[in-house]
Amino acid sequence: MPKAQGSSPLARGSACRSCRNRKLKCDASKPVCRQCNKMNRAGECQYDDNTVKSRTQKLLEKLSQLEARLRELESENANAQASGSSQGASSTSSPESDASPPPAFPSAINALDMDDAQLAAPYAFSQSQWAQSTPSSSSSSVDLATASAVHGATMPDMTWLSSSHLSAEGANNPGFAFGVIPQPSDALPRWDPKTPLPQEHKSTLLKVFYSHRHQLWFDGDITRFDEALAQTMFLTPPHDCLLNAMYLLGCHFARSPYYSELETIFFNKTLNHITAALDASDRLVDVIEASCLLAVYLYINCRFLEGYCHAFSAARLAVGLGLHQLISGQSSPPIPIPPPQTEDEMRHRVSAFWQVFIVDRCWTIANGLPLALPDGDSNHARIKTPWPAPMPHDPVDPGNYIPALRAKSVALLERSGRISSATTRDEEYWTQHNSAEIALKRLLASLPMFVGFDPWRVQAPFVDVDLFSIHTFVHVATIHLYKDINQEEALKALRTVLSYIRQLTDPDWEYLDPTMSAVWTCAARAYIGMVAQAMTMGAHAYSLAVAEQDLDVLCNAMHAMSAYFPIAGEHAKKIEQERLSLRSAAIL
Repeated sequence: MPKAQGSSPLARGSACRSCRNRKLKCDASKPVCRQCNKMNRAGECQYDDNTVKSRTQKLLEKLSQLEARLRELESENANAQASGSSQGASSTSSPESDASPPPAFPSAINALDMDDAQLAAPYAFSQSQWAQSTPSSSSSSVDLATASAVHGATMPDMTWLSSSHLSAEGANNPGFAFGVIPQPSDALPRWDPKTPLPQEHKSTLLKVFYSHRHQLWFDGDITRFDEALAQTMFLTPPHDCLLNAMYLLGCHFARSPYYSELETIFFNKTLNHITAALDASDRLVDVIEASCLLAVYLYINCRFLEGYCHAFSAARLAVGLGLHQLISGQSSPPIPIPPPQTEDEMRHRVSAFWQVFIVDRCWTIANGLPLALPDGDSNHARIKTPWPAPMPHDPVDPGNYIPALRAKSVALLERSGRISSATTRDEEYWTQHNSAEIALKRLLASLPMFVGFDPWRVQAPFVDVDLFSIHTFVHVATIHLYKDINQEEALKALRTVLSYIRQLTDPDWEYLDPTMSAVWTCAARAYIGMVAQAMTMGAHAYSLAVAEQDLDVLCNAMHAMSAYFPIAGEHAKKIEQERLSLRSAAIL
């Protein structure tokens, strides 16, 4: 019987990459095949074409351009600093900046040694310091002659990309009614994307976003997102790129079929507004925050290279604006930026920098990609920005402020991971190891206790998810430092992590830090390595059975998270593959 017309198989290699990866039948229609169009994956529909570069190739070229231009800017800035110091830099240095030496590698870790006085008042700043190196204009727009070089000379072309712990300032804000998050329903008006977003949708999506912002490391003051309060307090309104990024994540966490369909619209709107903000040199700190949110959205949906592109751009723009050295007052940033006019504005910049820092460090751990932020190799690259601190009216002890503890724990986790992967154990290795060990013990001793399940909570999450993440970061850092040196200490840290996981209930998974699966993957791999080493020494069958049960706990936790963060499912698959290899070795 003859085949129906059009049913002949495609030539090898003609199907798009998306269908090939998913082993789906592809009709090779261009620019978007029918399968990708039907599944709303237009941006992933890529073809191997000798005349057209793939999106991956374009991303890699963009990153190469960013890195090359950044090296040029850093070299020019270093030369300018050297010439300035020869003309009497000591006369321009403030006593405050001379009082403490520049932080050593990595600079964020050594800030753990700051005394209580420094932690209590980290935002004391002098506008005269900024006036020495920045324009005196108070306009929200700045000259972006070099912005495109740092954020990416081709950043405006990026439109080809496809588609709970509440802080005291938010809880006490009368402009927002925190409580049960309203679920999208048919009662809300349907939105035509060609018209402005109705206020009902804005309110719903922002409330959903606020309830999950701790997972996105968005810890700044949210007062300016209430239009009525912002006008009363004469606050600069947020840029549309940031608002649309918040709507995008609100749609993701709303878990509503209607809002899921709007994700592509808000994603593209965010990209377009980022381009407009860069072209107009408008509210660049908002651009950084929006880029971070986009990066997290892409990462958790397994779009790694796109996520890295936005995270890299946010990090380099932050460095270009000098957000990594907000209290130095010693050098001018490559991109001129007006000095902060108020302490709230300074606090906003500090919060934006640490958001960039955590996105960079956490997802570097998750994906094994190079760091985008400087790592203390030179005075220009050292991080001198103070840790996040609570609002003046906030009764929280600065030493127990969650955003600061989160940043410190992430810094230690990333540092310990690099130390553990070192191939040589020379004097420099042990110096770094001992320094990290001291910082780790000091931070662990200062952390508030994680008590686990809280029966007094009336709605999810039923554990303190912030402390859950911070304690997990610290204990996995402990595993990194001791897995090859003191396995008993490493196993103790692993069992602690497992005990935390066992206290989670079904409603808690949605509110966990999305990088938890990556951190658990690090713990699981360290555990697999220790088990493999024990097997070579003739481990008892009971010990191997216990190891299997422990790895089951980690893999099951990743699968539970994958319902909300698809990347967790990918991490679980990798660990299960490594477990299969371990079992095969045990049989042999």
